[in-house]
Amino acid sequence: MNHTYGALAPLALALLACGPDAAAQGAEPSAGAATLVDGGVEVREDSLAFLTIEEVGESVVGAFVRAPGRVAFREGAVSEVGSPVDGRVTEVHVRVGQRVEAGDALVTIASPSAAQVRGELARARVMVQSAEIEVARQAQMRERGVGIETDRVRAEAELAQARAMLAAMSATTASIGRGSAAAVTVRAPIAGTVLDRRASVGAAVEAGSDPLLVLGEPGAVWVVAHVFERELPLIAAGEPARVSLASVGEPVGARVESVGGAVDPETRRGPVYLALDDEIAPRLRAGMYARAEIEVREAGVGIPTSSVLVKDGGRTVVFVQRGPRTFAPREVHIGAPVAGRAPVLSGLARGDRIVTRGVLLLDGQADLLR
Repeated sequence: MNHTYGALAPLALALLACGPDAAAQGAEPSAGAATLVDGGVEVREDSLAFLTIEEVGESVVGAFVRAPGRVAFREGAVSEVGSPVDGRVTEVHVRVGQRVEAGDALVTIASPSAAQVRGELARARVMVQSAEIEVARQAQMRERGVGIETDRVRAEAELAQARAMLAAMSATTASIGRGSAAAVTVRAPIAGTVLDRRASVGAAVEAGSDPLLVLGEPGAVWVVAHVFERELPLIAAGEPARVSLASVGEPVGARVESVGGAVDPETRRGPVYLALDDEIAPRLRAGMYARAEIEVREAGVGIPTSSVLVKDGGRTVVFVQRGPRTFAPREVHIGAPVAGRAPVLSGLARGDRIVTRGVLLLDGQADLLR
């Protein structure tokens, strides 16, 4: 069986199988009181007294999607600053919590490779100057009628080559930032606050390795809710939401900023980004745990929560009446219950007849017959 019914389960199943007079008469369950019929369960006429059936009608309840989440920095609000060269840290100019402006010095690194690059840049500039002088000399000789055409062509080709080399070396030097000789000064790419500092004097660093510092705005955060993939299509940008946080006594207002375009292959959840009220955002810190409740754009017909079974794997199932005494399980997708009724987001339509009392008995009997 898929469910644990407790000590009363065997008695309840026996009553369903034997009919409503079984309890009064002390009758034993009879074999064949219920049968499997084309994926459903057919019960005896006298067993119907133990079931309550309701037609899915016009009752509509608001639907909410609930999901765990976390506080995270907004896109573009954080910059991880790494080393552009291999070397060793000689000075750290900032501390955690310090405010910096774009271009401020953060870390100084001693790098032999930087000295080599800057030396090659200087040589490239000299080569360009020499080639320009030679081209000018060849032009003067041609005006006097003593120049040789092949020498002029060769001088212009060497100038073009020298300029190309200078451009390449300039780009390489620009990537290591401003500085002199072997010293490279890493500067802030954006204005913000130093959120994390991992650089220390004497530490060896490599280009492209872990960041030395993290800059950003502490209050520039949002909540990333991790929503099941089947619920993602129900959510649209601009929908209202509520977020519960351990550091805040009451749920805070939010709205859907955007819905992520990818689903985690392991958890089968996708990100939904929630913008918080401006007053609460500065009080939060990235990494805080959150619970989100998002109002979906379409409500579903409401059914009693007593009609819904939660099966293995988290599936939600109701029993639908297919004939006078035949009932079949059907998987449905429901939202968060409201006042004892759950909105059906998919799987049922108005006019369907479902079992609202005795669902556990039907499910148990079906399991016994399989």
